[in-house]
Amino acid sequence: MVPAISDPKWNKFVANLGAIRANELSTRMFVNRLKTKVIFDKSEAVKQSVIREAHDYFTKNQVALKDDIQLIFG
Repeated sequence: MVPAISDPKWNKFVANLGAIRANELSTRMFVNRLKTKVIFDKSEAVKQSVIREAHDYFTKNQVALKDDIQLIFG
């Protein structure tokens, strides 16, 4: 299950983008793209943008990515 957007797990997700493990190639590519955004701009606005984008991605693909969601947020 995808955590609510207000869940503190999202802050941990952003802080640990470089250490996230995923089985699906699409998830690994998505996380790398988010990591690049955060590397170049560590502002709170970018952090919140990355959280919203990741929440949308995992919510829309939660059936296909259930194992990755469990790995990341479990």
